[in-house]
Amino acid sequence: MTNGRSPLRRLILLCIGLPLAGALLTSFVVLHYMYQTAQDEQRTKNMQGLNDVVARLHAETMGGEAMGAALLMGLNEPLIKEMAKEKLPRDHPETLARMVAAKRFFNADGVFIVNAAGVIVAHESDIKRSTGMNVSARSYVKQAMANKSSVYPAISISTGDKVFYIAAPIYEGDTEDTPVIGTLTIRMLAEPVIIKYLKMLPGQALLVSPEGIVFSSTKFPWMYSATLPMTKEHLEYVKKEKRYGKTFDDKTPEVLPIDISGESVTLSGHRYTISRDFFDWNDLGGSWQLVVIQDTRRLVPALRITMAIVVTIIAYVVVGYLMFVILSQRLLKTQDDIRIKKLSSVIENSPVAVIITDTEGIIEYVNEAFVQITGYSVSEATGRNPSILKSGFTPQETYLSLWSVLTAGRLWQGEFINKRKDGSLYTASSTITALSDQRGRVANYVGLQEDITQRKQMDEALRKSQQRLAFLVQNSPLGIIEWDINFRVITWNSAAEDIFGYTSEEAIGRLASELILPEEVRTHADEVWLTLSRQRGVVSIDSDNITKNGQHITCHWYNVTLADEAGQPIGVTSIVDDITHRRKMETELRQYLQELERFSKLVVNREEKMISLKQEVNALKEECGHEKKYKIVQ
Repeated sequence: MTNGRSPLRRLILLCIGLPLAGALLTSFVVLHYMYQTAQDEQRTKNMQGLNDVVARLHAETMGGEAMGAALLMGLNEPLIKEMAKEKLPRDHPETLARMVAAKRFFNADGVFIVNAAGVIVAHESDIKRSTGMNVSARSYVKQAMANKSSVYPAISISTGDKVFYIAAPIYEGDTEDTPVIGTLTIRMLAEPVIIKYLKMLPGQALLVSPEGIVFSSTKFPWMYSATLPMTKEHLEYVKKEKRYGKTFDDKTPEVLPIDISGESVTLSGHRYTISRDFFDWNDLGGSWQLVVIQDTRRLVPALRITMAIVVTIIAYVVVGYLMFVILSQRLLKTQDDIRIKKLSSVIENSPVAVIITDTEGIIEYVNEAFVQITGYSVSEATGRNPSILKSGFTPQETYLSLWSVLTAGRLWQGEFINKRKDGSLYTASSTITALSDQRGRVANYVGLQEDITQRKQMDEALRKSQQRLAFLVQNSPLGIIEWDINFRVITWNSAAEDIFGYTSEEAIGRLASELILPEEVRTHADEVWLTLSRQRGVVSIDSDNITKNGQHITCHWYNVTLADEAGQPIGVTSIVDDITHRRKMETELRQYLQELERFSKLVVNREEKMISLKQEVNALKEECGHEKKYKIVQ
């Protein structure tokens, strides 16, 4: 008896094991293919985006108006040529006047002329002038003297700002084939331009210098990190180059936590794709590169993965069931009944409605979840067409797409607006696939339906809630401002416009120090921001601010630091009220009360003196034998 059952058991295990192994292998292959395809698509898309951003960044700097103006001034301005040849005194007023116009037009913070020896002979600047400084070792000066225009990004030693040195040759004559006699350089703020383009890229974006140091990044902790460990010689070269101002005077750059030299990298157990593009600013150090690092965890939507696994499991269950039927004749009836019940319970107890139809669309099977969702009993649904669920609200294109995909032998996914037996509507997320027989002909259609009505309603409620919140923010009588981690404006409502005079378009993306901080406290803006980002809860302060038209006002601020799930600050939300008028009234009231108190003291003092005088008169009267003249009440 045992020997007779042993082959049968091996057959059953084989019939179950092979489909299971096939399902697992297929799932692995499908998921691997999905991820690989998604990674290739992501990398291609990233490269297209990188190419576009690099082209636009290069066009705005090397091909921009500032560079064009520098080239023209180096060709056509006689005063600049005379200045470069030192035929005029240094910082010649008329020459500086020409340079002021260029500085203001391009919103630069400095324009200077360097002679052939590399000495600055004229410097128009809002900050300390550098006239007389020898900059012959600087890359942009060397390139200009070699008849090459260039853009040299660096950190200003004097201000600590990231700037572009846009440099062009100064020619002796009016054509570019005449000798180069000096360098004309326009210095402009670089960070707004760089960040603007980095934010156009997906994931985390880095701008890496020729020295292998992160010059700018959308991930702040990576700023000024080295892509590779730095040798002592390399560090000395970086310090000597002075591109990074005083950043590395007393420290060595930290190394990035990831290696960006390959096409992908694993960090904290997660895989990231890496894309890069090189471009040339005519920097003697070499080419710059833009790098995009993107998480692959969301490449394939969870729903697609879930559906692929569900379909594979269903296919396995169906195949296992068919194999079970074939082998059932060789099993005892009791064993047959047990296995059928187990298989049925998997589908019957599934929370997802399962519908099986024949090739004509006639329902052969529905599970308990179908009954619960639709209200039709098993007997009412069996033998009828799924059109009993039609509500008339599902677009006709959905049905055309369904049959087009099924006819092509593919799995279809979509949504129906169905009608229950009681007439109520519900939204169903559906997956339908065809089942083939041994000859490859379609034998049945299997459909899975999940009632997502509540989820849809929640999504709609969330959308309306967000609309209401946006309306409240914009129509609040108090100014509402949201700042990002770099203290740049994200949200600026109409009340903020009324208080400070800047429109939303003018304010968004700009720093607080550029908008509302008086000149005397702008240097402390980073300290203020650091203090706010470390605080928790609501912080209430009064602050002196400045409006667009230069008017000084006093504002009361309520600040709340925003943090992510890890507790790291990601920004600050501020509610602001202009209390200038109230403060003025309070000041005037205090002055009035002080004046009233002074007057009261004078009156009291005068009254005391009068009483003393009356007492003296009364005393004299009594000495002379007369009656007291005054009646004094103490």
